[in-house]
Amino acid sequence: MDPVTILLILLILVGIGCVIAAGVRRNAKVQRGELVLVEKTNTLAVLSFVLSFFLSVAAIVLGHIAVSQINRTHERGWGLAAAGLTLGYIGVVVGALAALIFYQTATAYGF
Repeated sequence: MDPVTILLILLILVGIGCVIAAGVRRNAKVQRGELVLVEKTNTLAVLSFVLSFFLSVAAIVLGHIAVSQINRTHERGWGLAAAGLTLGYIGVVVGALAALIFYQTATAYGF
């Protein structure tokens, strides 16, 4: 093989290694003296978001707990917790209005 070709291959490999190292270092976080490569998403934040479509009160409770944990541990998932809280509160308001309309309609027709 030609020495110029070998040099080009080495430069390409070093460049790829630098790009990979820069990507890993950008997402890395130092925590208690050790290097953590992947930040964890808060489980309660995910549950809050998922439950906001079915059980609004549970989503609100889990969302508040998740926000508290995220502020303390600096995990990811604040947006999921905020979305779960928002959708949970909207679900409670819509449910209360639906119950009120149902009650008014039922009493108007004598049920």
